[in-house]
Amino acid sequence: MEQIEAARLAELPTTQWEQAKERVAVVRRYLRQGDTSMHAVTRHAHEIGLGRGMFYRLVKVVKAWDECKEPVRPKAPRRPTDVASALLAREAVDLAGPAATLEQAIARAVELATDRGTIPPSERAVRGAYGRVRSGRATRQRLKLPGRFAIDATALEATVADGHAPAIAVLTAVVDMRDGMLVAWRLSAGEADAATLSRLIDVSLPDLLATRAITVSSALPDGIGPLLARGSIEIAERRMAGGSILKAVLGSKIGRIRLLPRYLSRGSDVKPPVVQFDDLHAVITEIFAAEGIAIGGDGT
Repeated sequence: MEQIEAARLAELPTTQWEQAKERVAVVRRYLRQGDTSMHAVTRHAHEIGLGRGMFYRLVKVVKAWDECKEPVRPKAPRRPTDVASALLAREAVDLAGPAATLEQAIARAVELATDRGTIPPSERAVRGAYGRVRSGRATRQRLKLPGRFAIDATALEATVADGHAPAIAVLTAVVDMRDGMLVAWRLSAGEADAATLSRLIDVSLPDLLATRAITVSSALPDGIGPLLARGSIEIAERRMAGGSILKAVLGSKIGRIRLLPRYLSRGSDVKPPVVQFDDLHAVITEIFAAEGIAIGGDGT
């Protein structure tokens, strides 16, 4: 399958990745052949189900992509249907601050609306604005956790096949809660196995030895305890809901990839698109690097 730079793939929703690779392969073949006749254009356009006009536009896009060396360029948020409500929700979230819980942000939105004699924004609008704010240095305050490190896992809105049957993509990471940064992270097809968790802990061990304790979310299996004990690390507590820590530090999305924090515990009717593991890994690596989210690497 044709390769697309991770920075460009990151600008597309996961639902379009495989189709984009198929279409780019045809366009690059057309460009390599050097035949720009109407017949050649029609033949290649028909191969990917496009009209000639759309094919010409796609040729321009592919040429621009192949010449572009910029890091991932964030897509502007879609213009909301109710602009006034969205602005009020965003203002409420900003005023509540990064340490606020969602409930506190909603309450602040209601207060603002009452003071101004207007209708409060919907909970969905506040939730959307809240999801775009990372907790950063306020991570411990938002999550009400006293410790320095935590380990958490969340499903992502993508299905991958890592040499096995397709499974939901899962991000597992060690978080430094002083600044909301990832010390190390791993991507897996389905929940991380013992070998994956062991490598993640080994990579994080130099940092963890500073306190010898870590908060473990409910998304991690019971087998995490012996793996931590092997490195003389104690579990400080396990009361955090799975995915809640990563959602606080990453927001509701990694680029355009939605986090599904409740998927591992409750399941979901969501049918995530199937993508290649290497593509997803490269895109997440690209985004983390561009946005300065991760202190270390993916633990490989």
